[in-house]
Amino acid sequence: MAEPAYRAQEQPPNSAGAGLTPAPHASGSAAHHVQEGRRYDATGLTEEAIRSYQAAILAADREGNRVRINEALRCLALAYHRRRASTLWDGQKAVFTPVESADLSTYGHCARVSSYSSDIAELLGVNGDELLTIRVGAYLHDVGKVRVPHEILDKPGRLSAAEMAIVQQHPEWGVEMLNGIGCPWDIVPMIRWHHEKHDGSGYPDGLRGDAIPIAAQIVCIADVYDAITSNRSYRAAMTPLEAQRELHDFRHWWRTDVFDAFMATQGH
Repeated sequence: MAEPAYRAQEQPPNSAGAGLTPAPHASGSAAHHVQEGRRYDATGLTEEAIRSYQAAILAADREGNRVRINEALRCLALAYHRRRASTLWDGQKAVFTPVESADLSTYGHCARVSSYSSDIAELLGVNGDELLTIRVGAYLHDVGKVRVPHEILDKPGRLSAAEMAIVQQHPEWGVEMLNGIGCPWDIVPMIRWHHEKHDGSGYPDGLRGDAIPIAAQIVCIADVYDAITSNRSYRAAMTPLEAQRELHDFRHWWRTDVFDAFMATQGH
């Protein structure tokens, strides 16, 4: 069986683009986008508010304005929570309008990872504030990718070793962006360690076994599953069954309870 398309050390031609990438209207100042988001929030237009806060994160990063980055991230997390809370379930899975990118290859990644992660966590008995923490952290897991150059994120071919080294800095960049945020949820472990593997083969810290927080393991398997079941410029998406078989071959990347809960969400 071939390595999964999201292997930490043996990356696909380019898996960098998955996650939080530039919003369609990311021009303008961070302050402008935060104010715009708050206006949308005040009128109940949560989807538009989320787009504005994402654009604010990008603009604040360009400006080097950490205070504004933190403000926009906090607003984004709260807006996402309102968006999820206001979704009408009606016995069905919530259908999210993707907000990460106009690029169809990455469209919806963060929302899907958040949805998969919360499903897994609920099967593990997680609820209340802890479940909300996983939902928000999973949604923001790739926020550090706003610092990865566009030519790397959008590259259709295989990444060079130097390019991959840049991509692999995104968990640490995400943590830096959250420094001092005063966030009501402990999402830093998910952002820093969502590429760590139970067998020690992940990055950035090469953690092993129970040294990896369970929330980060949950986000990791949700992230891998979404990556290999999504179309990319360099390959077609796997079917859910193909992806489940692929992940089964590499179940040593995750705690047994996390892997089993994931499989249960897939009907196994």
